[in-house]
Amino acid sequence: MSQKHYNAEYLVDTANILKEIKLKSYQSFAHLESGTIADIGCGVGADVLMMHQLLNKSLKITGVDHDAALIDIAKKNSSGNESVNFLVSEVAALPFEENTIDGLRAERLIQHIANPIPVFKDAIRVLKSKAVFTVIETDWSNLSFYNGDEKLNNKIVAYLSNQKVVNGFASRKILSYFEEAGFENSVCAVYPLISNKLQDAFTYLWIDKIIHEMAEINMFSEDEKNMVLKSFELADQKQSFICSMNIVIASAQKP
Repeated sequence: MSQKHYNAEYLVDTANILKEIKLKSYQSFAHLESGTIADIGCGVGADVLMMHQLLNKSLKITGVDHDAALIDIAKKNSSGNESVNFLVSEVAALPFEENTIDGLRAERLIQHIANPIPVFKDAIRVLKSKAVFTVIETDWSNLSFYNGDEKLNNKIVAYLSNQKVVNGFASRKILSYFEEAGFENSVCAVYPLISNKLQDAFTYLWIDKIIHEMAEINMFSEDEKNMVLKSFELADQKQSFICSMNIVIASAQKP
């Protein structure tokens, strides 16, 4: 399994279940009639293309990601569209001049950065005055399973929050990141995601991969691994499996 908690296929899959939340995040830029929006940590560029379809066609939208392989996919998916472009860059040193960007968006990026303050400070550098930075994050610490052994389930949550995901509590810290970087007028909203299908937890959260990985590094014994999987599968067969977690959308303005 990749050290990252995502790959290109995972990003496409999760885009489907997060569609409504994504649409809410685009509203930060609905008032813009012209200018440039940057989607940082854009992955395969699905949000860049979606914003191009839904927002004012006069806007230029640039996707930025440090992963050249993902950017190559994004470029292929957007071939011939002159209103969007994609750049390979670290997000703490964005490839834009000061005060040139009219809106900035980052979805499920900050959780992968141990010290995200440089990202927020570079965001405030490139944004124009009163421009908005919108951040969407997963609250891994809020992940809940309503079936099986509570102690073992809590081990999964703890592993994701404290070890697997680099900054697993990022969703709880976004407002403080905004404040430290110098943003103002920050707002925050929380949206619950609930699934009643085990396959959704496997597809969108990689829970099966996580359980096997925990066994490989001796965080689960073989018996514990089998017990967790069996309890989830039994609940799913009885149509009583429940998994939930929160997604946070936070926004703030450059002064």
